[in-house]
Amino acid sequence: SGVFIADPDPLSDFPVPQSRLLTHAGSGCDDGKIQSLPPAIQSLLRPNSKGIILIAFGRFVDWSKAPEPSQKAMFAALAELNDYDIFWRLPSGNLTSIPNHIHLLDWLPQKELLSHPKTKLFISHAGMKSMRESVCSGVPSLFVPIFIDQPRNALVAGRAPHVRVLDKFNLTKESLLGEIKVLLRIGRDEVSYIFGACSFSFVDLL
Repeated sequence: SGVFIADPDPLSDFPVPQSRLLTHAGSGCDDGKIQSLPPAIQSLLRPNSKGIILIAFGRFVDWSKAPEPSQKAMFAALAELNDYDIFWRLPSGNLTSIPNHIHLLDWLPQKELLSHPKTKLFISHAGMKSMRESVCSGVPSLFVPIFIDQPRNALVAGRAPHVRVLDKFNLTKESLLGEIKVLLRIGRDEVSYIFGACSFSFVDLL
């Protein structure tokens, strides 16, 4: 008999029967030390802001190529959240007239920002790595799945009370602001879903 190594996430996935030969690897939450934010990021935080909103759609999703109505809806919604410091992993390119509270950067320390006590919301594509980091940090999340495994990941995560999911084909300023405001009211202190309760690595099970 052989041993099968897989990389699902039994903490968040639907319950399914599994062979005793199956070993989970690479899933779960680790308790490794979180680095402090780089000074360049720290300097952008306003002391009087209500918190941080982090946006990241992964390295394969080029938001600049999204349909124009979706881009306008996203920026219009974010423009109204000027009480928050918004960090978006997105090269600014030819974008102009970006409000001062929105910071578009080529790279962001995602794990460190999600673990920061001032982070109130994560907006993402529901990629597996991003989903795990968000649930392990206990940050309310708004997922806009794009392709491949992301729609299913969002379906799984959407069962949690601190997660909302929007259809990429029907993004409007109103739908975005509505879900964002719901999640901001929840707050990470009230997140009770089991995703954020574990602190072990499945590597230990090998």
